[in-house]
Amino acid sequence: HIVVKKTTGNVGIGTDGPVAQLNLFKTGADDAISSSLYFQRAAGHYGCAILQVGNGTAGTEKLMFTAGHNNNPVAIGNAKMTIQQDGNIGIGTTAPATIFHIHTDSASAQEIFVDNDGSGEVGITFRTDRKSNGALTGFIRFDANDAGDNNTRYGTIEAFSTQTAGGSEIGRITLSTFAGGSDTEILSVVGSSVA
Repeated sequence: HIVVKKTTGNVGIGTDGPVAQLNLFKTGADDAISSSLYFQRAAGHYGCAILQVGNGTAGTEKLMFTAGHNNNPVAIGNAKMTIQQDGNIGIGTTAPATIFHIHTDSASAQEIFVDNDGSGEVGITFRTDRKSNGALTGFIRFDANDAGDNNTRYGTIEAFSTQTAGGSEIGRITLSTFAGGSDTEILSVVGSSVA
C-alpha cells in the first residue's frame, strides 16, 4: 500500500509512517531483497536497479547496484557494485572483504586506469599516520596461483619510514621476489643509497 503524509509530504510504500520523502519498507528473508527500485527502459529485463539486502542474524545490510541486458536487474546475482554496512565497497562481488574490493573472472587482462584529459598529473597516493622508525607504511603485492592452484605471492614492493624525526626523514623502498620457496629481498633503496 501507499501512504502520503499530508503534514510532511513523505511517501511510504509498505509503511504507514514514512520518515523520508520516499520510504520503502518490506520484510525480507536473510540474504534476500527487501526493498528495490527498478529503472526499466524497455519491455523485458532491460535496465538498472538499486537493491537493499539484509541479514538479521549477521546484522549486515547491503546496498546493491545492478544492471541487466536481457537479464533480470532485480536479482542479487546481477549486482555490479555493493556497499556493505561496514563501509566495504565491492565491484564485481557482493561480499567485499576489504574497504575496496574489485573482483572479476576473466581470461582478459585487467587494469585500473586513471585518466586525465587535462594537462595535470595523475597518480596514486598511499598514506598512513604510522610514524615509528622502521615501520612498514605501504605495500603492493603481486599474487597468482601456482601449478596446484594455491595462491602464491610472487613479488612485493614495500615502503618503510626508516627515520621519522622532523627535518631528517628517511624512507626505504624494497623489492622482493619469491625464489627458492621463500620471499627474497633483491633490492633496497634507503634515502639516496641503493643496497
